[in-house]
Amino acid sequence: MTYLIGIGSKNKVKNSATYEGFKICFPEKKLEFHSFKSESGITRMPIKNRELIDGAKNRAENALNTLRSNYKSSNDIEIAFFGVGLEGGIIYEKQIDKWLLCGWVAVIQWNKRIINFARTASMQLPEIVANMVHSGLELATVMDKLSGMKNTREDLGAFGILTNNIFTRQDSFKEAIVLACAPFYHKIDSKNLYEIN
Repeated sequence: MTYLIGIGSKNKVKNSATYEGFKICFPEKKLEFHSFKSESGITRMPIKNRELIDGAKNRAENALNTLRSNYKSSNDIEIAFFGVGLEGGIIYEKQIDKWLLCGWVAVIQWNKRIINFARTASMQLPEIVANMVHSGLELATVMDKLSGMKNTREDLGAFGILTNNIFTRQDSFKEAIVLACAPFYHKIDSKNLYEIN
């Protein structure tokens, strides 16, 4: 069976994370990836979990719809269609009174009509970063300014800059892709716990 995966972004970090995550989850499947410019339908700098979840879901749905409309085949039975949405941003964690860097991933499997979510790792943001974001700048712009790098959203991202490249934006999204895909590869004694009520 061929897995056709529509990714709701042209961002190379998001695309690479999706490739790597799917290859880990489905090493024996034929994987074909297509990336699409996809609107998230949320603010440019999401600062709430709800926005991040909605953005990931919207991107996954848009990518899946575009993939399905572009793909014509009389043999859909041999093809599994996936839509993937990845959304990064920051959230306030009231338990520690701090702003955290994090993201969400949504993976939709069209054939089974299943959508699953996973959150990336999260980490506390330095106050200067949170303050600059709250002054109206996007996180990527803030990280570019503070690091002296260009286009960090397509490279290390805030995770990579803040961890000296030990754990990058791509690492965070790849990890969440693997987790969000669990319902599609999980088996215990040939049973999938995600399919049992």
